[in-house]
This record gives sequence, structure tokens and C-alpha cells, in this order.
Amino acid sequence: MIFRGFLAICLLPVMVWAGDAPERQAWRLPLAPAPRDTLAAFRLTADVFDKSAPGLADLRLVDAAGTVIPYAIENETAAGHRPVRTPQAAEVAEVHETAGNGLVVIARLTGDEPAAQGFTVVTPLTDFERRVMVEGSADNGATWRPLVTAAPLFDRSRYTQISCREVALPADNRATLFRITFDAATETLVSDLAEITRSRRQGQVAEETDRTATLRRAFHFDRIEFWRVREVETPRQTVMADYAPAEWTATVDAGKRLTVLQATLRNEPVTRFRIVAAPANYQRRVRVLVPWHPAGGMTEWRVLTDAEILHVALQEYVENRSDVEFPETAAREYRLEIFNEDNPPLRITEVRASGPARRVLFEARAGERYYLLFGDPRAVAPRYDFAAVLARLRDHGVAAPLTVGATGPVEANPGLRPASFWERLPRRGLLWGGVVLMLAGLAWGMWRAAKSVGNLPENN
Repeated sequence: MIFRGFLAICLLPVMVWAGDAPERQAWRLPLAPAPRDTLAAFRLTADVFDKSAPGLADLRLVDAAGTVIPYAIENETAAGHRPVRTPQAAEVAEVHETAGNGLVVIARLTGDEPAAQGFTVVTPLTDFERRVMVEGSADNGATWRPLVTAAPLFDRSRYTQISCREVALPADNRATLFRITFDAATETLVSDLAEITRSRRQGQVAEETDRTATLRRAFHFDRIEFWRVREVETPRQTVMADYAPAEWTATVDAGKRLTVLQATLRNEPVTRFRIVAAPANYQRRVRVLVPWHPAGGMTEWRVLTDAEILHVALQEYVENRSDVEFPETAAREYRLEIFNEDNPPLRITEVRASGPARRVLFEARAGERYYLLFGDPRAVAPRYDFAAVLARLRDHGVAAPLTVGATGPVEANPGLRPASFWERLPRRGLLWGGVVLMLAGLAWGMWRAAKSVGNLPENN
């Protein structure tokens, strides 16, 4: 009898952990009823991520009677399409200079059903700038239609890795013959070095001459590559959701030559930050960090990614890369460091966050009310077989789920039951306490057994 009681005490931690009951969830979110029996989906909101346990381990779905409903969590997806460039065969029919130092190239598309949405000028030249005018003809040169008036073509590799060697054409053009006019067939380059000649008479400088070398360089190109664009279907893509930071601040650390952004979120699954700065041309290195709390140590910052943002608006050329991507992370604090070096700090106007849209899928009955419960930091993630059922349904072509919304804001769970004394104890402490008790019980049992053996009568 004593041993049974002792065993019950040892199993107390397991008894306390068992049964993730809905009444232990602090919050609930009422969902809209489905109009028919169907597979339903609800996209999780920032409030759910904010008030749930890490990894959504405490998420539970119940009906109006409190019955637990199995569910599956997945990223929302949609059919994907992306533009793909394919080469368009062409030949250069004529090249000649104009009276105003222009260069005219006549190019003809070849092959079956020729069409072009743009071309690339392949040239070995660097550090150049040209303007390109393009005219097209669909009747073998009888009439010409202006397609592009003054597209920029340039290379700035002397200063930075920025260049533009492509010209986009209107998507609705039907031309098969193109007249491409470059504004300059040759250009004059001035040497960075100057030759200085001094003549002396009786030890004094009598004459000084500066001479600078110039070079006339022809605009040489190897070929013109035409291309066309078509939309191709891709595997289903993850739908991205915007997760607006609860707040963000920007400070300049002049000593470290950094602009530091502190962004506060709500534990959403984030994979991307977009940094919007005031209009300016820049190219900056960016690091994204999150706090890391090692056991028994001080808070450290762990680097998620080391990337680059860029914005160039030069004449008609515009290039913008303001997104910083990193592995999916759910945290409340993020630190973004922009390395200014010797450049003036950027004036940050907006910080946006985004990540995969996550949803809960479940089998809904017509007109039935369902509630999403969460808010138990001690909960263990459930293990339902609904994900396997869902995979079978999709294998047999079941239609897309019906999206349902919430009928109100997140509210306190009216069925919340206060945790007992044992439930409030730390789980790790309960576990180790149970282990210690079991070891003590085992040692006590062995001692009793040894004592009983010692008291046995000797066998004559």
C-alpha cells in the first residue's frame, strides 16, 4: 500500500501534464459559421500569433459544445506564374553613321512567328553613356512606328557596379524590322593624366605647357540579342502576408557609422523586411539580428542575414532593391543595422515586415460555430491525423477550402479554469522532481529487499 502511494507521487508530473484541456486557454476567437459542410480555412492574424505560445503549440479548435476539433496548420498557397525570357532569332541587316555622328542599326527578326519585347546590346565597352531611339516596322520597312524615344544605355563600372544594356519595347508592338539609332557613333575621351613641360632660361622657368591626351572611341558592339517574354506556370507559391511592426525606431550611431532600426513585432512568421528611405541614390550593407538568450547567460544578438539594399534613379533608369530576406523567424524584437560607412545616413520613412500567410484548416459543419482557443504557455502541440486526411483529399482533387473569417476580436475565454497549484509549478522542476522521487523510491525498495534477504533463516 505504501509503495502504491509512493508510485502515485512519482507519476504526479505526468498526471499534471496530461490532457491539454480547452479550459486552460486564456483567449478565444469566434469564427464565422460555414454555409455548408466543407473544408474550411482561417488565416491566422497578428493577435493570434501575439497571444499564442511559441510555435502555436497551444492552438485548439472547439465547437459550441466545447468538443475539440482536429485541424492542420499550413502556409497558404496560390497558383504561380512568372515571366520567362526566351531568345528571339534576329540578324543585323545594315549599320551606318548619320551626318550628326549617330549610329543606325537595322535589325530583322527571323524564324517562325517572330516577336520581340526587348533587346540587349552586347558590347565590351565600359564607362559609356548613350541614348537609343527605336522604330519598328511590321511591313518590311514601308512604314515606321516610333517605339522608344530616348532609352538610356550606360555603364558606370568605373565608379560602381551599375549598368544598363537593355531596352524594353512596348508589349503590343508587332514589328519584325527595327531601326535602332544610337545618339553617338564615337565619343571623345580625355585622359586623367596631363603632361606638363617646363623650359628654363638662366635657372628660371621661362615657359610651362600643359598637354592632355584625348582619344576618339567608337561605340563598338558585338551583337544585339532580341528576346520575348512569356508567362509560364510554376508550382504553387506561398502567399505572403504583411505583418506591420507594432513600432519601430531609427537611431544613428555616428561612432560605428551605423543607422540602427529597432522593430517590435508580435511573433509572426517573418521572412522579409522592406526598408523604405527618402529619395536618394544609395547602396548599403544591411544586417538583421534577433536577441538570443543562452541558458544562464546575458542576452546576445544573433545574425539572421547580411544583405544589401540599393536604390538608383538616374535619368530614365530606375533600380530598387529594398527587400532584405532571411530564414523564417518568429520573434518580438528585431535589430536592423545599416552600414553607412562615410556616406550620410539614410532618412528612413517606413519599415515593413512580411512572411508566409499561415492558416488553420478543419472540417466544418454547416451553420456550426467554432472557436479558436489559445494562450496556454504550458501546452504541448497536439498530434492529429487530419493532416494525413487532408493529403488524401487533395490527392483525389477535392476543391480548395472555403475561407472563413472571425466574427469579432480576440476575447477572454469565458471557460478559463484557474490553474491548480501543481499546474503552476515549472514543468522542468516537476519532471526532475519526479525523477528524483523515483530514484529515491528505487533505492528504498532495494534497501528493503536487501534487509528482507538478511533476515531470512539460515538453511541447515
